[in-house]
Amino acid sequence: MDEQKIFSLLHDIKVTTDNTQAAVIKIDERLSTIETRMDRLETRMDGLESRMDNLESRIDNIEIGMHSLESRVDTLTQMVASNTEQLNTLTKQTAQTDTDVFILKKAFVAEHKNEN
Repeated sequence: MDEQKIFSLLHDIKVTTDNTQAAVIKIDERLSTIETRMDRLETRMDGLESRMDNLESRIDNIEIGMHSLESRVDTLTQMVASNTEQLNTLTKQTAQTDTDVFILKKAFVAEHKNEN
């Protein structure tokens, strides 16, 4: 092989090596960018997970409050039913008392008419 061919082959090898190194540097940069993006994504995911946990806690508290409210509504409903019963009983007693008073008035008036 002559010297010119050897230098030409060495030059081609150097160019190929330089191109390979440039490609490796680009790949390394891309991998670094991907790694940075993945770190950011992981940070965002952690934040999202924290917010989800917070939201779950709030939902649990709302459910507890709803159960408490439901219990109070049940208690109030029972009180209203009981008060309605008592009101009906008192209404009947008042009607009976009105009837008794009317009868007593009539008897009183009749008795005093006979006296005059």
